Amino acid sequence: MRVRLSLLLCILVFATGLVLSCEEQEQETLISSITISQPSAELEVGESLRLSATTLPSKETDIIWASSKQSVASVDETGLVTAIAKGETIITATAEGKRDQCKVIVNELAKLEVACATGDASDIDCCSSTLSGLAVIKNAVEETITTRFYYSCSLSDVASLSKDGSVENGHLISTVGCLFSASISNLEPETTYYYIASISVDGKEFFGEVKSFMTMKSPIRTSTGEALAISERSAELSGYIDPSLASNDVTAGIIYSKDENPTVENGIQIIATGFDVNGFFTVTARNLASNTKYCFKSFINNGGTTLYGDIKSFTTKEVIASVETLTASDVGEQNATMRGRFSVTSEESLPVQVWFLFIKSADATIDNMLESGYKAPVSKWSSDGQFEFRYSGFDYGATYSYVSVAKIYDKEFYGNVVRFTNWDYAFIVGEAVDLGLSVKWSSNNLGAHTPFEFGAFYSWGETEPKKEYSWSSYKWSSGSSTNVTKYNTDSSFGTKDDKTILDPEDDAAHVVFGGNWRMPTDEEWAELCNTDNCIWTWTDINGTKGGYMVISKITGNSIFLPAAGYRLDDYGHFPWSYGLYWSSTLNTQNPRSAVYLRFHQGYVKKDEVSRIYGCSIRPVLE
Repeated sequence: MRVRLSLLLCILVFATGLVLSCEEQEQETLISSITISQPSAELEVGESLRLSATTLPSKETDIIWASSKQSVASVDETGLVTAIAKGETIITATAEGKRDQCKVIVNELAKLEVACATGDASDIDCCSSTLSGLAVIKNAVEETITTRFYYSCSLSDVASLSKDGSVENGHLISTVGCLFSASISNLEPETTYYYIASISVDGKEFFGEVKSFMTMKSPIRTSTGEALAISERSAELSGYIDPSLASNDVTAGIIYSKDENPTVENGIQIIATGFDVNGFFTVTARNLASNTKYCFKSFINNGGTTLYGDIKSFTTKEVIASVETLTASDVGEQNATMRGRFSVTSEESLPVQVWFLFIKSADATIDNMLESGYKAPVSKWSSDGQFEFRYSGFDYGATYSYVSVAKIYDKEFYGNVVRFTNWDYAFIVGEAVDLGLSVKWSSNNLGAHTPFEFGAFYSWGETEPKKEYSWSSYKWSSGSSTNVTKYNTDSSFGTKDDKTILDPEDDAAHVVFGGNWRMPTDEEWAELCNTDNCIWTWTDINGTKGGYMVISKITGNSIFLPAAGYRLDDYGHFPWSYGLYWSSTLNTQNPRSAVYLRFHQGYVKKDEVSRIYGCSIRPVLE
């Protein structure tokens, strides 16, 4: 009995759930109808119409749009209808089995009808007029039209629609007929002008007939004077106005241009600031191009009307200059003085700029130097036009070409090309400077003309500079660092002789200067570097890029050590940045190297470096 009751209870619960489920499904409301926003529509070919559809009750649901004749009008999934060809089609919107229709009639596009007529000119005076026209337009697609007048002194220009003169305006199409007009000014007196009206609508231009009018005779109000005080870059331009107008509120002056007919558009207008009792005035035209023809005319504006004088012309003077490139002087290993000279023929003082162009090449042309050369500007020159530039950064043993250049206003003048080779240099014994130390120090590097030049570069123990610095070219080896032939304390590196100080015949300073001149030892460099003896200050001096000024605390005298860099193989390294100076002392721990002084901005120290390096030498005198 209990089993039957339990089974009956389960069946009752299941049936109750089934009924509740059916009731919930019946509560999901379906739409009863769908309605398109309009029952019918009429379009022209190419037009579009956006249709919409609403449901009852209102709910979000998928709406399917369709056209019965896609060739007449198409419809996309958003209800956008596009007219394609003449005919009729039914646009249908369907949702949840309900549908509605819109009848669409597509008509041919109405033909554009346009007529344009050129009207008469009115308000004609000596330099202005008002032109008129009439437009008759039907079935235009665009909402605006553009009206234009073409005008010219030449009938053929107007007939060919030349735009020497034209005015245009935009007009809203509000009626079938459209009157339009435009005022033109700056016309020549007593001149026949031809003009034609045009209308641009829907991308097409329509024209009226050609008509003409003649401007009135102008009272003489202004005339163009002469060009005075003509120079290479300026001229005084004169004009006249009616003296009776000189005291009135008038604007007068000169318009000038390279064009044969100077206008405000193609030239420059200068307003006169005063007139004499006869109405004469002058203005100054500046910044003109030399040897150039200019045309000019006077103008006067009185009460909005502008009158012009006749057109005259003048030619500015030619800038005449000569430039000569002179032979380089004081040619050293890395130094040379480039020299040039210029002269100018002019009645006035002209602004001159001068410089040198140079390039490392034995056969360079001016064009080569302009394309990839270096520029060395010069700010001073002598009264006879000579100028020069000394440069200390040339490559050792290289041939350079250079040319002198002078620029006057916008014109450049070039001299002849001169060449030199940085190889031979004069060895000048510098001043023996007393710093109160054990030896006196030379004021110059070995091979330098002045204290601020690099001088020559030497491998340790060699007495001549060379082009390549390597073991294969080193005098005291047989081509490698393991076969040293002199100054050796270790037999594993070649012939051992235990020499640690350069012999006089291997001391470049002694060989070049003779007497008691020689290279400093490492102890003498240490004495110079001792801050109890000298003050070392990194300094830019006389245009050099860097080096140390060494001032004695004992005598107050000083020497300058330029940061000449060094040479290895056939290249220079770190000029104006590092200084490397030989001592005469061998590095006994590694006889393939020698002791040298090395400095950079911020530090000075003794160190060792390979004997093949090309370093500077600062001689000392016992």
